[in-house]
Amino acid sequence: VNIEFIECHYIIDKNSAKEKAFELVFSKVIEAMSAWWQKDSTPEKNKHLYFDLKEIISMLATTFKHSAFSEEEEIRLVISDEIVSKKINFRAKNNVLIPFYELELEPDVFTGVKIGPVDNQKISAQSLDIYNSHRTAKLGDDKFQLVIETSEVPYRTL
Repeated sequence: VNIEFIECHYIIDKNSAKEKAFELVFSKVIEAMSAWWQKDSTPEKNKHLYFDLKEIISMLATTFKHSAFSEEEEIRLVISDEIVSKKINFRAKNNVLIPFYELELEPDVFTGVKIGPVDNQKISAQSLDIYNSHRTAKLGDDKFQLVIETSEVPYRTL
């Protein structure tokens, strides 16, 4: 299992998405490939690079978002694993199964939360305020107080 924190890239149109993708391929993928390539090895020994590079490209692809969400300045925790893994759990949301991992992370990993465009954003913010009070009391230090913000992007249902 590989875990990375990766900044999201906010895309205006298809051309800017292509430009950013090419930039990332050259800055991340080619850099990794040249570092991992074994010059004096047989092609068989370098065959593992295909899978490593495919994983890097897949992880980077998960970070593209529409530019309307740019104010969120999202950093994603991206996990790559086998498609069938005992570590993957599932939950239901709106009649869709969502895969997820249970992770234990240090409390100082999170410093804030930005609530995206959701129905009842005010209720979400109030719930997070209550959670924030409990979290700070449980951890015993105000340094664990989260900064809670709401997105200005309007919530829309069709």
